[in-house]
Amino acid sequence: MLGESGSQISKVNSLESACSIMKNILNDNHTDIPYALIYFVEHKLNYDGSESSIARLITTTFDEDGKKERHFPDYFPKTHEIINLTNVDQSYENYINLRRASTSFSFIKCDSWPLNLVIKNGNHIKVILKNDSQAVLFLTKISLGGEKVLPVILICGVNRRRALDEQYLEFLQLVTNQLNTYLLHGKKIEEEKLRSKLLVDLNYQKVIFFQGISHELQKPLTLMLSPLEEVINACPQESPIMSHLQTIRRNAHRLLKLINVLLQSSNVESGHSDAKYCKTNIVELTRELASDFVTMAKTLGLDYIIDIPNSEEFNQTVGDGIYLDHDMYETIIFNLCSNALKHTWKGRINIRLYLEYKNNEKMVILEVSDTGVGIPEIALPNIFQRFYRVESQNSRSHEGTGIGLALVKELITLHGGYITVTSVVNKGTTFKCWFPIGYQHLPKNQIRFNNVKSKRELYNNRQLYLEESSQWIKNNISEIKDDIDDLDTDINNTNKMLTDKITFNLPTDMNDFAITKKKYSVLLVDDSNEMRDHLTDLLKEFDIYRACDGKDALRVLKTLKQLPDLVLSDVTMPNMNGYELLDVLRSNVNTQLIPIILLSAKAGEDSKVKGLDKGADDYLVKPFSARELITRIRANIELSVLRRKILFHRCQEEESKQLLMSIANMIFSGLSINETLQYVVKAINHRIPCERVLVISNEQSKSKANEIIVSYENSESVKLITNPFMEINDNSNNNDKRKSQSSINSQEYLNDNSGIEISLDVYCGYVHKNVSILSSEVKLNNDFWGWIKVYRSPNSIWLDSEIELLQQISNLMSLAITHANLLEENEEKEIQIKAAEVADKTKSQILANTSHELRTPLGAIVGILSSFECNSLTTDQKEMIDTMIRSSDIVLSIINDILDSARLEAQKVTLINKTFDLLVLLDDIIENFGKRAGSKKIELIVNCDVDELPRYVKSDPNRLLTNVLYMIKI
Repeated sequence: MLGESGSQISKVNSLESACSIMKNILNDNHTDIPYALIYFVEHKLNYDGSESSIARLITTTFDEDGKKERHFPDYFPKTHEIINLTNVDQSYENYINLRRASTSFSFIKCDSWPLNLVIKNGNHIKVILKNDSQAVLFLTKISLGGEKVLPVILICGVNRRRALDEQYLEFLQLVTNQLNTYLLHGKKIEEEKLRSKLLVDLNYQKVIFFQGISHELQKPLTLMLSPLEEVINACPQESPIMSHLQTIRRNAHRLLKLINVLLQSSNVESGHSDAKYCKTNIVELTRELASDFVTMAKTLGLDYIIDIPNSEEFNQTVGDGIYLDHDMYETIIFNLCSNALKHTWKGRINIRLYLEYKNNEKMVILEVSDTGVGIPEIALPNIFQRFYRVESQNSRSHEGTGIGLALVKELITLHGGYITVTSVVNKGTTFKCWFPIGYQHLPKNQIRFNNVKSKRELYNNRQLYLEESSQWIKNNISEIKDDIDDLDTDINNTNKMLTDKITFNLPTDMNDFAITKKKYSVLLVDDSNEMRDHLTDLLKEFDIYRACDGKDALRVLKTLKQLPDLVLSDVTMPNMNGYELLDVLRSNVNTQLIPIILLSAKAGEDSKVKGLDKGADDYLVKPFSARELITRIRANIELSVLRRKILFHRCQEEESKQLLMSIANMIFSGLSINETLQYVVKAINHRIPCERVLVISNEQSKSKANEIIVSYENSESVKLITNPFMEINDNSNNNDKRKSQSSINSQEYLNDNSGIEISLDVYCGYVHKNVSILSSEVKLNNDFWGWIKVYRSPNSIWLDSEIELLQQISNLMSLAITHANLLEENEEKEIQIKAAEVADKTKSQILANTSHELRTPLGAIVGILSSFECNSLTTDQKEMIDTMIRSSDIVLSIINDILDSARLEAQKVTLINKTFDLLVLLDDIIENFGKRAGSKKIELIVNCDVDELPRYVKSDPNRLLTNVLYMIKI
């Protein structure tokens, strides 16, 4: 059974057929599965937004061919064609357990098939029927695309002679899996059929639409062109509106040509070409049609060669003649020749007509070859597909619909021939059109014998093609690139080569950003000469520079002395399109701030988002109104001026910050005040455009003679003025004159409290002419010190940023001068301190040397006096010796005091810090001075409270003893 089901899958072509084939297979094997039912569970959305589910019976093994009614056995539960599964009240609580071998099975006993329970559990359900027979419900699902799923329930009957066990369940599950395979295959076939039907319907609707819209457009165009011709004939040639009328006529003809191509293409595709094949002198017809492009090729500087044999000889060789539809052949020649002119910049275009045998059949070959840009090899297989366009980088125009070559191929096919193409990039392209001889290959009902059209009817599309191609002549004459021979096919190398030569600098003067500028400039980039003429006429209030594509725009930019205020560019152009031009301009530091508006015929949010995402400032869809275009150009230019002005202010603020930081660093760098001031005036001249800068010192008065400390004039070096005094007669204190000049020139007057004075037009004796002066006071400790004066031509306006910067510089200059004065005072104090230290050292050295010299003889005297024996001396002698010894002790004490004083000043005294008995020290003092005090009738008494006085102290006992002895001496 399973093997048979696998062989039947090729017959499945839908979901219904999958169920029907499975039913037939089960009928043929009713021993294994006595009966089967298949339900599809469908979900639908109700009007109130709620969802409902129904089970629809698709097929059963009880179905009979040709009969709609189904008869089920009496022991079956309720079996309906459609079962609502949304609200099921029945509960399934009646279970019967049956044991098979070692396995126990649970069966549901119910009044209707438990479909909702199968869906809910997702597993098979075993059911016992009224006659105690058994059935199993299986669930399988197939995807309907996305998140949609179609649940399918297969109800299989169980053979009463075969007990239900695990093997039987596995077999039934395999049958269910096979049903799933059938359903998936059927779904796939249904989807393919649906897609094919949709494509057929879409193609049919497209043909009908093209035919209908072409006919509908032809009517108003005819009504437009006929009165337009009368108006043009009646209008004088010198009339200013004549150029507008001719533009309308040319574009109406171009629209008519496009409509004719669409109509012809749709008729060919639908099989309603209505061709009329006549016996034709193909030599004369080809020569006549090809000759229409001779003048154009000559103007473009191309060699245009028509290599066509003699008419009589060629017709004799042809024999049976060739049958052509003249309108179709005209379309073939005009398409191929205009394409050759469009894609060829130099070299030649060759039109040939000759005979050649193909598979023993004589055929006429029309060959159109050129030395143009060529077609990439990857594009050749698709070149004859409808709407396929080769993105050529070096064509004269990017206009076109992509129908031309596809139509040429279809027209040649209608003649029983075919077309081939060979091409090499940058070498050229060759098209060969093969036409069979005779008329046996043509539909008999479309052959016209001896029915030749008049000459006027033969060339009804000539003017349409020539008018469109004439725009390339204007491009070639007026705005073509001088270096076209050197164009690089690599767009990146070309961009780099062109942009490396753009070296414009951004303006550095605020006047360059004034929104009151008289006339803005716009670079207009479009490959259509008529569109450029039209936009130039619309934008008369701007200075217009024109370019025919992106590369030509870069060439124009290289020749301009000043960048345009805005670039208005088409998107679809040859050589370099609008997006590529946008990338080049945004990647160049000199042009990245220019506002760019893109023009495109592609409507829709995606195209606009793409343009803006690439960096365009605005995006306009054709057609657009002149008022909207001018308004957007003005708005984008003014926004650009404001953005650049903000950027200019930020750059100035950053430069000012860096300047002030550098001046502050210079102050503490150790340079002299004159060097610092020289740096300051240079910095002022670099940051504030001016003729000269002066630093003037006048510490006595604001009106007395001024001392010019430093001056800077234009690009000359800084001049340091040493001690000259000169009267700076700039009348800068003449408030009445200053105020009157200020009011005349609308320059805000700053009062004296600000420390800033502005004289817009005042005579200066230092330079002997009238000047505009910006002055800032320099103060030291709130006392007037001098001025910083900046000179310009008379009546110059001083910006607030310049005034604020000069005021900040004057504050830093005050700090610099104060710092220099402090340094000078500190240097004098350091010299005095060093001199005092040297004097102290000298004094200490002298005292030490003197004390040493005195102690040496004094020690000898004391030693001699001590050597006398007291017994051999008289009383007077002993008293004399005692006196001498006491005097020597006094002298020695004085010398020691001098040494101690010298050591103290030199900070060379060494203290011994130890613990000793204070009472013992006092006893030693009494003992040493007791005799001397007694001789002087002085009583030495130690008066202290032993209990309260700390007995042991920590100090230097020798120094303490010396201090007490000094006090006793006093």
